[in-house]
Amino acid sequence: MEDVRSLRWLFPVTVLLPILLVALNGYDGMEFNGDAYRYYESAANLVKGWQYGEPVVTGFWPLGYPLMAALFMMVAGIGFPAAQAVSLVAAFIVLLFLVKLYRTEYSVPAPELFAGIALLVVSGYWLRYSTTIMSDMAAVSWSLGAIYFVRRWSDAYAWRFLVIAAFFTALSIATRYVSGLVLLPLSYCVIRYSTTARLRAIRLLGLYGCVLLFFLPQLPFSLRMPEASVQHPWLSQWSFLNFLAADRTTIDGHLQVSWPNLLYYTLAPFRWSELTPVGGLLALVGCWQRFRHGFSRTDAMMGIWYVGVWLFLCGIPIQNPRFALPMYVPIAWMMIAGLMALRPWLTRKAGIAVIPIYIGIAGWLGMHKWAGFVGEKDRMLSEARYFDQRIPPQARILSWDYFEAFHIYLPARKVSTIHGLNRQQLQELLDREGELYLLFDEARLTRAWAGLEPALAYQDLLLRNPSELLERQGRYSLRRCTATGRSGAPNSVPSPD
Repeated sequence: MEDVRSLRWLFPVTVLLPILLVALNGYDGMEFNGDAYRYYESAANLVKGWQYGEPVVTGFWPLGYPLMAALFMMVAGIGFPAAQAVSLVAAFIVLLFLVKLYRTEYSVPAPELFAGIALLVVSGYWLRYSTTIMSDMAAVSWSLGAIYFVRRWSDAYAWRFLVIAAFFTALSIATRYVSGLVLLPLSYCVIRYSTTARLRAIRLLGLYGCVLLFFLPQLPFSLRMPEASVQHPWLSQWSFLNFLAADRTTIDGHLQVSWPNLLYYTLAPFRWSELTPVGGLLALVGCWQRFRHGFSRTDAMMGIWYVGVWLFLCGIPIQNPRFALPMYVPIAWMMIAGLMALRPWLTRKAGIAVIPIYIGIAGWLGMHKWAGFVGEKDRMLSEARYFDQRIPPQARILSWDYFEAFHIYLPARKVSTIHGLNRQQLQELLDREGELYLLFDEARLTRAWAGLEPALAYQDLLLRNPSELLERQGRYSLRRCTATGRSGAPNSVPSPD
């Protein structure tokens, strides 16, 4: 493994892998169980506002990702490919910053660098969010850019590097608010490598002041929608009790988990479809090797970034492996260190053979995970089209899981989501429409939201108004509910079973 060219071929292969998957599969970047369609609509609204003077509806989340997607749309036209390209480009930028950080620390790229990058790229959730119209990958890329430029500052002490780092930090926060955690490693670096208290204060104030200055365009939108930022349940319901809690109530209903957050977010990156348990062992070897020989500046910042994100996630009230994505980069960094530490135990031929084989196995597992995600999205779209054929063209559909599928792919349909509606609002919607077609996994709805809206609203609607079960398809029931004033008397609530 001494010859850097022995594994250099891994870099272009891993760079091209997400693009090849999209090209071969035809995946359009949309998902139905997240906010992809909201990001897409926000970007499309920005373009329409710029080009045609239409009112701009910015949506719930910050504007960093929609703004970048809108700029791509200005060139390529409004459509999924332009928005999806933001995530593909952001994933490539992450790899570039990793290479540049490595060169900053060690001057010459080692073959372990390319192996570690390959293991990062082929993990399931990394592939998913490299190809999905979501903000996660873009936020990670800007955060890593901030770390890179602060690392450059620690060598030259040039203010321009601090200003550039502040720009990347502000852009990252304006893409995903939780990216503000990257300020922890940046602050450490400024404090650690400033020689006097006065210099520390000046440089920290300069860094934070520039971050605020660059964040100002986003600030009015954030203040107008505090429930997406400072009042978000991630903050308002953050608690040390969530580290070990197994049952809690969140904005998504009742959550019963098999693993407490402490274990869940510790182990999430090391699933076999992700960085794998072997990758976790490599990262531990890398940490031990660095501990013995001294942590570099980038090592320290990566470690602080990882710990900051991990501690924050352990205290939030919900679980989603996607949220652990920022931790993948520090882990991959230590996996590279682990591969370097094991170099004496790998002969040249064994290194060339063993490492690509391991990457190939990890890649197969990661791509299988990605294919399963895309297949699930295609299945839901197929089912949405199936139900579309069984509902009158002008009818109003009320759903949850299928809301995005109808809203995006069948835009002529009148569709509403039950999320956020109370009993009175839902009854008013039915009275206004005359009848509603209800498409739900009723067992899941009543279980997840037992005693809460919207389960109470759904049950009250069926109790007060006549309804007819039209069809069951798998877990989903299609019902027609008619306003009481139009026909018949109220029903009893049907069993979801």
